[in-house]
Amino acid sequence: MPDFDDSKWTEGKAPIGKGVWKHSGITLDKFPSTWGAGEFLLMRTTFEVEDLNCDSYRIAILARQGFKVYLNGHRIHDYIWWMDNPYYRSIVLEIEEIKYLKKGKNVLAAYANDQYGNNSPEHYAAIDLRIEGITQADQEKLDLALEEILSSKDKEILKGASNGGYHYLGSAKIFAQMGKAFAEALLTLQK
Repeated sequence: MPDFDDSKWTEGKAPIGKGVWKHSGITLDKFPSTWGAGEFLLMRTTFEVEDLNCDSYRIAILARQGFKVYLNGHRIHDYIWWMDNPYYRSIVLEIEEIKYLKKGKNVLAAYANDQYGNNSPEHYAAIDLRIEGITQADQEKLDLALEEILSSKDKEILKGASNGGYHYLGSAKIFAQMGKAFAEALLTLQK
């Protein structure tokens, strides 16, 4: 909650975490802040908003596992599954989440975990989080930049990609083709 007294919490620059996070040849092993010996991570920060003139807002988050994000005491996003991605993912906020953003002081908080069970051989995790406002001018610049670097094939692929992490950036078209191929292979094996 925004009025919670966090004065006894450890302070540090994000990303915060513990252990060594090795993934796809990338090692994130320098966390400027620690979070103790527990299984869960709690973090929060305050920030000032001068105006709410952006056309859209998104969360940029770096997290090893599941998390819940709170804005001014209201849960605005969660992801309960394993991610293990050492990069920032963008999550577009809808009107229902944006309504909790206000002029003046805001509190952004996250709850996350570092593992699924106490028997994990190594405990490691990291988390960082921010809210970004995007104006129409920003979006137009991004669209122009993407026009310059994406091939026509890349643009078509983007139209069919899901933004849901559970889809692993796949699409129904791709999964249907894979399912058909597996079914045909199984029929051949059964004969």
